This record gives sequence, C-alpha cells and structure tokens, in this order.
Amino acid sequence: MKMKFFVFALASLLLTGCGDEKAMLQKFIPKDDDATARSFIKLVQTGEYGLAEQMLAPKVRGNQANDELVKIHELLDQGQPVEILTIGFNTTIFRTLSQETKKTNLVYQFQFRHTWVVGNVLLSRESDATYVLGAHFHPVRDSLEVLNRFTFDGKTPLHYTVLAFCFLIPAFILYALVVCIRSPVRRKWLWIIFIVLGLFEFRFDWTTGLYDFKPISLLLFGVGVVQSSPYAPWVFELALPIGALVFLMRRRKLILPKPPARNKAV
Repeated sequence: MKMKFFVFALASLLLTGCGDEKAMLQKFIPKDDDATARSFIKLVQTGEYGLAEQMLAPKVRGNQANDELVKIHELLDQGQPVEILTIGFNTTIFRTLSQETKKTNLVYQFQFRHTWVVGNVLLSRESDATYVLGAHFHPVRDSLEVLNRFTFDGKTPLHYTVLAFCFLIPAFILYALVVCIRSPVRRKWLWIIFIVLGLFEFRFDWTTGLYDFKPISLLLFGVGVVQSSPYAPWVFELALPIGALVFLMRRRKLILPKPPARNKAV
C-alpha cells in the first residue's frame, strides 16, 4: 500500500484523514497469521514460557531464546493493554520443487496506561505447520502515528533544505519541459522523456533525519513522497534533474535550422 505522489499534492494529502488507510490495512492483514502471532505474544506476556517455546521453530529453541522471551515479558508485563494494534506486515513466499515456505512478519503496537511498546513477530509456514522464527519488542515514547507525523517541530536546516528542493526540482523540470515543447528541436519526444525523469535518487526520512542514496533509479519529475502506512515515517525522495539541465545547456545546438525562404514571383 505504497503511495507516491508529486510534491504539488503534498498539502492536500497531509490534510487527508488516514482512517481509510487504516481500514484498508486491516483488511489485508493475514488473519490466521495474526491470530497465531497474538497467541504467542499472549503466552509470553503472561509468562507461560514453556507453551511459548513450543510455538518456536525447532532451530531457534534453546537458552538464548528463553532469555529473549524473558526480555519481551518484562516489556509487556504491564497489566492489561489499553490497545493492541497490528500496524504492518509483509509476506514472502519461497518455492522449491519439493515444498513452499511462507514467511510473514507482523508488526504490533501496544498501548499501556503510561507507556508504549512496538515490536514484530516473524512466522514461518511450511506445509501445514506454522512456527515463530523470532520476536523483538522495544519501548517508544508515544504511538508511531504521533512520532511519525509530519511536523516542523525540532527539525534541522537539512529538513528545510530537502523540503525546498521538493519544490525547486519539479519547478525546474517543468520549466525545461515547457521550453522543450515550444522549441523546434530534434527528437523532441525523446528529450521530453529525458527531461521529466530525475536520476540518482536521494531518500530522506523526515522523522529521524537519516538519508541514503539509490544510484540506479528513475523518479518522475524528480520528486516524490512515500509513506508505507499511517504509522510509518514520511520519506522524501529527490533525484537530480539531469535531463532538464542537459537540455537547457544544449538547446541552441538542438534547434532545427529554418528552411530557406522562397523568393516570391514578381
């Protein structure tokens, strides 16, 4: 449920309620896997380590697994949760000639009276058997929906720089595109395609301020905004407008020569 859109639509999308997205997410969550993961979490929360260990895949059982179960129990042993939400999942299927293995990673958010805990449970299904491959939980200071909301509070100059380029890059590409359309240049349609595609993507996490690069990438109009779910951070994507820059630099050389004027008969 990935959303990508131009920054021109950013304001309207930030004002749109996320209720529909939450409802859509709940519809796609695999119910059987969710029930299995919640049963495992409940056993760990109540300290029933023996039963919880039986749900673990044989290859991960042992003393180290027991230590991890105790750590999770200490985080979740805070009484009855106010709310338990399944806030994300992903499923991967591996097929061989002899069998099929499905791995499902489910992400949960616990709200207690004064604290929040977030974690995941990784399940593996082979034939008719489902096992828990791993589980990790950690405390957070508020719900992820609040922590990852779009806000300017506490943001750095880098945040504002990224936001500024979200407007400058598509504006520059749009200018080059208009110039190209109105100019009598060779291979106009190829240049139009080259202009509207940004290259060498820069990805910026609005919540954490972390960033990375994707050297092999194409981004329409050189900018995009991604939020994988209402609980995930906003990720801004920028790409260099190389096509627009090259066109504007070479425009004079690309213009078709004017046909020679015909002499009027006297």
